[in-house]
Amino acid sequence: MINVLLLPPLISYHDRIESHHERPDEVTHQDLENDYWRLVKNVSGEDVQVEYGNDLSTNEYWSGFPRRLPSDPPLGESTAAFGTDEYYRNNGWNLNNVSNYPGSAIR
Repeated sequence: MINVLLLPPLISYHDRIESHHERPDEVTHQDLENDYWRLVKNVSGEDVQVEYGNDLSTNEYWSGFPRRLPSDPPLGESTAAFGTDEYYRNNGWNLNNVSNYPGSAIR
């Protein structure tokens, strides 16, 4: 079963979890690594639930970036003004476009 978490419910979920766990004001890199390995090795015996979206289809749930329209110019040829819908649909930093954008290292 897939639970879709949109931003407002995700923030609420985060706040509920955070309120149940004490943490120091300053967390170091070493603190994070120690916690990570404690959980991986299951030293404390506590159950851990992970929420992630790696297996969600971007065709069904999108990627968070707008998709290009059939009427859009070829990638790299848009002259759309910054901030417009066309600009974001055709931008090389749009994750829907990055692998096909002219000059992309992952092309």
